[in-house]
Amino acid sequence: MTFRLLFLFLIGFTPSIAFAQTTADTLATLARAFSEAYMRGDTEAIVAMYTEDAAIFPGNTDILQGRDAIRAYWTPNEGSTITNHHITPVEVIVEGNMASDYGYYEVSGRTNGEDWGPAYGKYVIVWRRGDDGQWRMHLDMWNRWSGPEE
Repeated sequence: MTFRLLFLFLIGFTPSIAFAQTTADTLATLARAFSEAYMRGDTEAIVAMYTEDAAIFPGNTDILQGRDAIRAYWTPNEGSTITNHHITPVEVIVEGNMASDYGYYEVSGRTNGEDWGPAYGKYVIVWRRGDDGQWRMHLDMWNRWSGPEE
């Protein structure tokens, strides 16, 4: 009986473990694509990574909901560029068509010829897989912190 339950457990959950790992790898790829688009200043590529009804929660501001608000937020200011953006996930949880991940980010840039950064922060993202099978950010929250201790 114990062997049978263990066998059923293993065959019942192995595909879901593989699915979760594949999804985690996909989300890591999407996070890198976000960073690359952010550094290029490619607002449309960033906006496409969000669901139609997504909401973002930047620090010290109100909730911004929908792609138009997200586009306005991520459009670079004149004279500003991002020179480095790196996300380090701590944990990814996948449940069906929803996933979440949280971790840390580092960002540096240049404003009007002056370098700044690095700045550090924490983030949490809730992902949703659409009817087209694509994972997109549905909820995206972040805030700054003092950074890793040296």
